[in-house]
Amino acid sequence: MKETITSLQNKIVKEVYSLKDNKNIKEKHMFLVETMHLVEMAKDNLEYVLTLNEIPSISCKQYIVNKEILEKCSNNKSYSKVIGVVKQLEFEFVKDDTLIYLDNIQDPGNLGTILRTCLALNIKNIIVSKDCCSIYNLKAIQSSEGALFKVNIKVGDISLLKNLKEEGYRIVSTSLSKDSILLNNLEYKQKTVFVFGNEGNGIRSSIIELSDNKVIIPINNIDSLNVGVSLGIVLYTYLFNIKSLK
Repeated sequence: MKETITSLQNKIVKEVYSLKDNKNIKEKHMFLVETMHLVEMAKDNLEYVLTLNEIPSISCKQYIVNKEILEKCSNNKSYSKVIGVVKQLEFEFVKDDTLIYLDNIQDPGNLGTILRTCLALNIKNIIVSKDCCSIYNLKAIQSSEGALFKVNIKVGDISLLKNLKEEGYRIVSTSLSKDSILLNNLEYKQKTVFVFGNEGNGIRSSIIELSDNKVIIPINNIDSLNVGVSLGIVLYTYLFNIKSLK
């Protein structure tokens, strides 16, 4: 079904524009995606799209609009030819052998990169702390290349980590502490939760204290790495190097 809209004052245009604000995303339980790639990734959850031209491959309501409307509603410097309005996702979190816990990640670009990397390494169940940036932030979605629609996300806190530990999960935190072990020396174990922390402050002390192991990536010439880069190194080393030795 399609309909043409030409006015910036149209109620649909106003609704889409309002979803550029995180507050409205929370209140309306809807969020935006831009570019044809992300619209295709989100097509099972689309409410409707604004588009310059009809898109045969999707079945939701389509509003045919002009360039001016798309420029107004787009978050990008270069406007997208299609903007999708997506209903809030329902995740089916599974307690896999390897889980990820993100502690107060604040940069949406980092969050998106982490989701993309996890999906690439076949880790599909991720816990985010309550104070992480929104998974529905457009920059996070764009940085994830649509991985948001292929992973399961659960909001949790240290109590969830404690419950997992009681269920036999090992908690492994990345830390620059003097008593951290080198990543290559970490033993492989099923049922492990890897914790990655805030860009500036790292992992909060209460989680560090709960951890069974603290690991450090051996690096030279610089003090630390971006959290998304660290996650990729840790998971790749653990899943493909350490595990292969067992």
